[in-house]
Amino acid sequence: MMEGVSRLATISAILFTCMLCLATPSYAEPPKVINGLIDLRDWDFENDGEIALSGGWEFCWNRHLDSHQLCEKSLPTLITTAEVPGFWNDIELSGESLPGIGIATYQLDVLIANRDRLALKLLSIGTAYRLIVDGELLLEVGMVGRTEANTRPAYAPQVISFVPKSNRVEIVLQVANFHHRGAGLWEVIKIGRPDTLYQLRESQLAKNLLLVGAILIMALYNLSTWYFRQESQSGLFLGLFCLFIGARILLVGERYINEVFPGLGWEFLARMEYALWMLSVPLFMSYLHSLFAKDISILILRTIWGLSLVFCILALVIPIRSATELVPAFQLITVCAILYGSVEIVLIIIRRREGSVLLGIGCLFLFLAALNDMFDAIYGFGGESKIHAGLFVFVLLQSLLVSISSSRALQTIEVQSSQLMKANLELKIQEKLRKAAEGESIALFRKVDQSEQLKGFGCNC
Repeated sequence: MMEGVSRLATISAILFTCMLCLATPSYAEPPKVINGLIDLRDWDFENDGEIALSGGWEFCWNRHLDSHQLCEKSLPTLITTAEVPGFWNDIELSGESLPGIGIATYQLDVLIANRDRLALKLLSIGTAYRLIVDGELLLEVGMVGRTEANTRPAYAPQVISFVPKSNRVEIVLQVANFHHRGAGLWEVIKIGRPDTLYQLRESQLAKNLLLVGAILIMALYNLSTWYFRQESQSGLFLGLFCLFIGARILLVGERYINEVFPGLGWEFLARMEYALWMLSVPLFMSYLHSLFAKDISILILRTIWGLSLVFCILALVIPIRSATELVPAFQLITVCAILYGSVEIVLIIIRRREGSVLLGIGCLFLFLAALNDMFDAIYGFGGESKIHAGLFVFVLLQSLLVSISSSRALQTIEVQSSQLMKANLELKIQEKLRKAAEGESIALFRKVDQSEQLKGFGCNC
């Protein structure tokens, strides 16, 4: 039976992967930005949909300018090409890498066939910016300044629409960053019809909320299971892990938390994002240890807990710019924990521990999704986050494993109950036989006693 369930789980996992791959439409060779220019005159926004403005944008360091032509004439040594999505920290100018702290201007020219209303979909930009289209200021997120004192960071994913003034649209982004280790246009920027982009944002929000709801239900289920059966710690660790990751979904990507609590500051949300991540790693390792205590080293588990708590406390108390510098080090700790967990899970499967196959499949999805998101964050690929879908698959398989264990436990109880009833029936029969035998023994004893009394009476006569 377990082999059949494992085979079904494997097929389901493969199908889920296929659905993830098919969820986002892809085109053979969509136009790319080259040297600050993208030609979309042959692109049909109505039929082809939105398109990512990815590639080499024009980049002017240490200046906020309204026009790339002005920058080119006045400061040619500060002009280069910046890969978007990406961090400007990776850019070399005059043989030196740029620091994350500073200001810059990104510029892009878009060639279009007609002047129908268009829109831009922006996620998070590090960490404050102005959007200027055709010389008109359309949007300012945070407060853009030239120094830390007059700059306020903010994340505000949104869709902003505009009417092109000509068939050549100039997009300028003035960016300032004094609070984060990374800076620049690290997320994908898309252009398309307003209704298409609004629908895309709403569908992504709906998908995130659906995942949050499913994960939080599973978290509450596991926590309630632990509450009523506290001798088993697995429900506690898995429930808290789901709770933290579910809450983190609201803090990243489309950042739905801004819709619910618009007054929360950028610094507070950034610290919460780091803290939830840093506590999730030891909670997951504790969950594995609660299932396979003989296989997961308690020394390594305590080491992970110690490091995670130190990093979490630092992320909450030190200046926010320094807190962002902790991320690469903890990414290394996370990768080490994933590698250790992967090795141990393989060994657990080899040792044929109960439930190891389903656990291994779930962990495979979770680990691959976590690594995908970390590499996206490190190299600024700007891809869609997969950790939440990976967690959903993992928890779904763990719930299936719990259901199988509960079903087996119920079957065991039913068998034991049947055996107990049968044993009770046999005991009742034996008790009746014993009482019958006792009655016969007493009757025989009375007969013998009467016989002896008659013999004694005859002798007296």
